[in-house]
Amino acid sequence: MRKFRIKVNGKVFEVEIEEETSAQAPIPSKRPGVEVSIKKLLIPQAPRVTKKEIDITSPIPGLIIEIKKQVGDKVKAGETVIILEAMKMENAIITPAKGVVKEIKVKKGEKVDIGNLLMILTPLGRK
Repeated sequence: MRKFRIKVNGKVFEVEIEEETSAQAPIPSKRPGVEVSIKKLLIPQAPRVTKKEIDITSPIPGLIIEIKKQVGDKVKAGETVIILEAMKMENAIITPAKGVVKEIKVKKGEKVDIGNLLMILTPLGRK
């Protein structure tokens, strides 16, 4: 348990923070009727690459604004396959390896969260 002092609008508050293993951990407060919770930051994971398929997942929450490839299209490593809008910025979703688009799991205009499966590729040149 660690103690911190936080200043908000000129008022100083003392808080104690205890690390929890759950995704959202309630933290007890010394003030009656006050409860604080902290959500763990989800770190995007690298795409899952196996001999049979490559999963392309969303690294951030956002809105699908363009799908640049269709099922059956060949892609190169580092090629942009989807454009995702987040915080009014366009983000290119790129492929980690060369392959063929096997499935597209999203549609233009769809909202996605961190880790949502966007596309599945069949790898090329793997042994």
